[in-house]
Amino acid sequence: MSAFDTPIDWAYETVPQVGINGEPQIYHQGKAIGGTSAINAMAYIRSNKADIDAWEKLGNPGWNWDNLYPYSLAAENFSIPGPGLQASGVTFDPAFHGVSGPIRTGWGNDFSNLTLTPRLRDAWRELGLPSNLDTGGGDNHGVSTNPLTAQAGPPDIRWDAARGYWYPVEDRPNLTIIKGTVWRLVWRGGDAASGKGAVSASGVEYLDQDGQVAVLAATKEVVVAAGSLRTPLVLESSGVGNPGILENLGIPVVVDLPGVGENLQEQGNNRVVYSTTPEAAGIGISQTWASPADIFGSDLADVASRTRDELPRWADQIVSASAATGALLNRTAVEAVLRAQHQLVFGGAAAEGNASTLTEFVTQSLGTGVLIVSHWTLFPFSRGSVHLASADAARIDEPRIDPRLNLVEFDIRAQTQAARLGAQLAKTGSLSGLVAGRVQPSPEVLPEDATDDQWRDYIRTTSGIAYHNIGTASMMSRDLGGVVDPELKVYGTANVRVVDMSIIPMQLTGHPIAMLYAVAERAADIIKQSPLYQQPRDLESL
Repeated sequence: MSAFDTPIDWAYETVPQVGINGEPQIYHQGKAIGGTSAINAMAYIRSNKADIDAWEKLGNPGWNWDNLYPYSLAAENFSIPGPGLQASGVTFDPAFHGVSGPIRTGWGNDFSNLTLTPRLRDAWRELGLPSNLDTGGGDNHGVSTNPLTAQAGPPDIRWDAARGYWYPVEDRPNLTIIKGTVWRLVWRGGDAASGKGAVSASGVEYLDQDGQVAVLAATKEVVVAAGSLRTPLVLESSGVGNPGILENLGIPVVVDLPGVGENLQEQGNNRVVYSTTPEAAGIGISQTWASPADIFGSDLADVASRTRDELPRWADQIVSASAATGALLNRTAVEAVLRAQHQLVFGGAAAEGNASTLTEFVTQSLGTGVLIVSHWTLFPFSRGSVHLASADAARIDEPRIDPRLNLVEFDIRAQTQAARLGAQLAKTGSLSGLVAGRVQPSPEVLPEDATDDQWRDYIRTTSGIAYHNIGTASMMSRDLGGVVDPELKVYGTANVRVVDMSIIPMQLTGHPIAMLYAVAERAADIIKQSPLYQQPRDLESL
């Protein structure tokens, strides 16, 4: 990602991560119109149906796959891959793609020589993973090669949110972009903290390009779309959040909402690297989604049972870790959300053949002499947080981010088992003659006959992050720790909504941007249908 560590990257540093030997992580987040869509890896991959249906079960009527999928199609403008790409193993189903939306998707010319892709697909099939024609229809189990948010060139063009949604309308007289950094909301009327009613925002305070505080008035609503790592900062600066956090910062409590900044979920990322032989010419790229059965094999039933029994202890760990920062969470609510996730991953859906997937592998050989097998657990049970480090407006860009990677031991076990599965890839007949040997970790660091404990130590010392952070202003019922309701309105407020990745309550098996565009499209309809935007009827015409 060439834009990392540039002026359009916030590059936040987390607190040291105990779960990965005390190493902090850098969160690369877009500092541009369009947010992180301006700097991400451009993968456009929808989630499993079961992932989205799980949102509805957390107190969000209407938020399910059947309702959200049409919005996802409406956002997309898909380009059919050319004959060369199709001959190289790129598959698709046109029924799973929109063709008239603002976000272009497809495969760029940089990927016109995918001659190794069929070999990778066959190697995964040897390990029991089926081919998947197209993951866009809500079933991503198996091996596929997925599109990007890009327009094929030459030159290939990144198609981010700004290019898709802003550029075509930037000349409208009623639409203005003001460059600056949002600090907090300005309130009028009501006092939700004392039960006198929902508070209304009358405007927004922000820091202009000179660092001076300025105010913008709001006549109807304020929509916060600052992302998972910044939306909580705006809310907390405004007095909306956990009283324990706010009082420690000297911020008056306007709305008592303990879930703000909590429930941060991040996927830990590891990789194994092999050297390739001269015969490995061309490019190979595949995305592979493995189910819990693929990862745990014959141990699946035992893992499901033992992890179910561990849920109360995991909830205690999460609540205890949050309490250390001043946040007081409802342990029963935390366990209920973990139980919903366990049901999604291991529960009845698995028995019905409608389970979600547990691990994503990205396998790539880009003609540089190496084969890289990256993988991450899609549904970590660890939970972290992001909060203000200071009430000072000048320090709004210095959040305290703690994803608490590997707080829950299951996450390490799942990554370890996935790494062992991925390590078998190089030994398949399909890659015979193409792979020379493992270079990361080297055999000296991790022997070929390494034990689970040795693999676990390697995973713990080399984990990174997938940059798929969600959940810090979750759309859930308030008693579960939710921050926004199904209309995306912040609890305790009359006219403040959140529309970004922070509202997603549980992790996704796809890459979040694909479903986030669908969320935003549906949010636009929800907002337009609000009484605030209905034109008064002309009584004289009746």
